[in-house]
Amino acid sequence: MVQNILMLAPSVTRDSSTTKWLHPCIGIYRIQGYLEKHGHRVTCFDPALHKATGKGQSLEEIMAGEDWDIIGFSVLEESLAEDIANMHLAAKISPKSTLVAGGIEAQYNYQQILDKSPCRIAVLGEGEIPLLEIANGTPFHEIPGVVFRNNARPLTQEEIWEATEAVRYEDMPYEEYWDHYVAMYGDDLSDEILDTIHTVRIFTRNYCPVGCKFCVSTNQLSDAAGVKKVRVVDIIDDNLVALVKRVLEAKPRTRTIYFTDDDFCLNLDKVKDFCRALIAEGVKTKFICFSRADRLDEEAIGLMAAAGFRVINMGLESFSMDILKEYTNKYRNSFDRVGRNLELLRAHGIMPFVSVILCSPEGTIEDVEMTVQELIAHIDRGGFEAGVNVSVQPFKGSYYFEQYCDFESEIVRIPGTRYTLRRDYFIRAQDKEVRELQFRFLERYPEAIKRAVQSSNIMHATSSAQARLKLEIIGDLIEEIKMERSDVELLLKKQQALDSLTRGVEAIHRLEDYKSGSAV
Repeated sequence: MVQNILMLAPSVTRDSSTTKWLHPCIGIYRIQGYLEKHGHRVTCFDPALHKATGKGQSLEEIMAGEDWDIIGFSVLEESLAEDIANMHLAAKISPKSTLVAGGIEAQYNYQQILDKSPCRIAVLGEGEIPLLEIANGTPFHEIPGVVFRNNARPLTQEEIWEATEAVRYEDMPYEEYWDHYVAMYGDDLSDEILDTIHTVRIFTRNYCPVGCKFCVSTNQLSDAAGVKKVRVVDIIDDNLVALVKRVLEAKPRTRTIYFTDDDFCLNLDKVKDFCRALIAEGVKTKFICFSRADRLDEEAIGLMAAAGFRVINMGLESFSMDILKEYTNKYRNSFDRVGRNLELLRAHGIMPFVSVILCSPEGTIEDVEMTVQELIAHIDRGGFEAGVNVSVQPFKGSYYFEQYCDFESEIVRIPGTRYTLRRDYFIRAQDKEVRELQFRFLERYPEAIKRAVQSSNIMHATSSAQARLKLEIIGDLIEEIKMERSDVELLLKKQQALDSLTRGVEAIHRLEDYKSGSAV
């Protein structure tokens, strides 16, 4: 069957004829001749020439003028943003067309193209054979030299339960992991450490919908499915109670069940019913979960305590409202409930474990200091633990990864190959003082944690074990930087006073010259 194919040269955002010599894109014309020789109909169009001359039909008119079976895009790094925009335009104007990307940029950057456009196929190397096979109707998986996107189908609630129930907890070697840590702690074992060691993890929800800018969880399933938003589903019901009982029977050494979802308490009514069911059935174990710090209420906290919850992890992120607004809107109108809930958790014997990110991309050193002081005060009161991240790590797919480019990075060689990887560690802060704080911490912390481990002040360097040390170092560095700021401000004031005095003396001299008649 003859296919009607549109081939597009790389696009531009401006008239590049004023800075370059425009010429026909030989690559797409070569493919045109090859495909037409094999019986297909091909039209070539150069968006750059149209922008330069203003003659003929626009790209929109070309796309809308015919029914295209395939639209092929030759893409370059310099034109990628405009090329991807044109792919979205093509999907809107000609939704039945198969979109294909080719060229060097498509080969080496196909993940971005397939992730961020409706394009389904990227061609590796020369495009003649792959495009002919596509036009001839060959199944994509049988075509050499192509990478294609096959959108995911999110699991339904029933399928999530089926998959979770199918986990063979009976055969998982938890005991081998537990024995390792029991031996490592030796004589330092305590009931609290044993509770932590003998932990089994369970997932109960497909994803977290909150949308924090540093996190990719909210976007992952929707991006994989190629849709705007996947429905949130969970298994927090009687099935989960049965699963907990099964785990306890399969692993009798279990002392803690850890619900590892980003927000176990997303539906608080379900959590309350779950706790009531645990209490009614006499399930005896301890639980850990994640929750937003403002989502809980007194009834839920009381029920969770009675059901055996001993730790609730909370992504509080900061005690500075400015940084919270920068990270997420989740506490915008409810931050007053955070402090109340922390006190309620303590009162009911549940340990709040609060995660923070001190240095945001746009925060000030005063914002960082506020969180450091609040955390130290909470830790010193007891019944409280923290995980301290000094800077934002730019996870791929997150808003921050897409919006910032000033990363602290390292080139890592892949052993045994000619290839390397760029590993991005954190986003460098825009504020000069906060950026200085980030770098000084990198210089000082490795030796400090090494000394702490060697002296056995920290036997097991978990995030909570490192928290106080990190906060102390950050606090000292803040004081250093603020003192240096004061010294600079004092010098600046002295210089300004000296400049003012000099200008005054010069003015007196000019006045004297004027009076003596020597000034013109």
